[in-house]
Amino acid sequence: MLVVALVMSTATGSFAASSRAVKLSAPTAPVLAGTTYQLTGSVSRTGAGQAVRVERLSGRSWATVRTVRTSAKGRVKATVKATGSGRTTYRARALKTSRLRQAVSPARTVTVDRASTLTLVPSVTSAVSGSSLTLTGRLAPARGGAKIVLQRRVGGTWRADGTSTRTSSLGAFSFTRALSSVGSVQY
Repeated sequence: MLVVALVMSTATGSFAASSRAVKLSAPTAPVLAGTTYQLTGSVSRTGAGQAVRVERLSGRSWATVRTVRTSAKGRVKATVKATGSGRTTYRARALKTSRLRQAVSPARTVTVDRASTLTLVPSVTSAVSGSSLTLTGRLAPARGGAKIVLQRRVGGTWRADGTSTRTSSLGAFSFTRALSSVGSVQY
């Protein structure tokens, strides 16, 4: 009889730690190397001060990036610096307490792009009205198919001039513009 009562008590959760859910959100758009970004999330059934480990997948194992504490509403936020380039996978892990089980969020992946340099060189530095100007450039690191939009400075403001092109596999691109008016033009 005593064994039956103990089994029923365990089945209702009196002796077992309760479960909870952990959520993690990460930027969906690529971030630039060298910048910082936020990983945010929440832990259900948790008050202020609960330790949550933000972990990064390294090979086949998880390494702690930062340990943060939950807010009064169970929310967490970690600031991470984007290094290198490629994809980095994160998860959040709420540690076990005396009354709550450990819980782990689904993994989230952040894409980090290297900072790019764009050069633009005019074919001539001065020309007469009616002639054409060719602007050649290169995107580094080279990325084939990247969209380049030509902008022109008008009254102190940069505006797209309605022309765009795509880079070659080597990152090269060019624009040819007809010069129809007298004066200075900035591209």
